[in-house]
Amino acid sequence: MEAGESADPAVVVFVSFIQVEEHLLHYQIAVVSKDLSRHGVEGFLARGVLLAKWREEFRPTFSKEHAASEETLDAMAAQIFAKDGDLVMEQMLFYLNERNENYDRWVGALTGFKSAPMSVYWGLQDPVAIEPMVNRIKAWRPVTDVYKMPDVGHWPSIEVPDRIGKAILDRLGGYNGE
Repeated sequence: MEAGESADPAVVVFVSFIQVEEHLLHYQIAVVSKDLSRHGVEGFLARGVLLAKWREEFRPTFSKEHAASEETLDAMAAQIFAKDGDLVMEQMLFYLNERNENYDRWVGALTGFKSAPMSVYWGLQDPVAIEPMVNRIKAWRPVTDVYKMPDVGHWPSIEVPDRIGKAILDRLGGYNGE
C-alpha cells in the first residue's frame, strides 16, 4: 500500500445531523458501503443506490416553499460522485471534528474578520445550520449584517437565487455590471 492510501478506499459515508447543543453540532457518520465495486453491474447498481440515498439526504434541507426539483437533487447527488468524490467524503467531512476541536480558532476567524463588511443570509428552515448559530455569529461580531429568511432552507443561493443575487449587488453598492 502506498503512503496516504487507505486500506479500504471505497468507504462511503453519510452524515446525519442529530442534535445541536450550545456551540457544538453533533452528528453521526453511517458507513453505507465498505465494498463498493467500481466495476461491472454490481458497481453500477451500488452507485445508483447511493445516488438515490444522497438525493433523499438533500431533500429535507430545502424549505417547504422552495422544495428542490428532482433535477436539482440529481445534480447535487451526482456532484458527490464526480471524479470519485464519494471516495474522499470522509476526509471532506473531517472539518466537523476540527471545528469542535479548534472552536476558538473558528470563532476567531469570524470575529477577527475586519477587512470588509460582512453580511450573512440565513435560511430559517435550515435543519443543519439552525437559527441559534446565526444568532451566535451576530453576538460574536455585532457589526455583521444578518438577514434571516423565514421561507428558505440550507441552500439560499439555490432556493432563492434572484433574491440572493440582488442582496449581493445591493450590498456591493448597486453595482450595475458595467
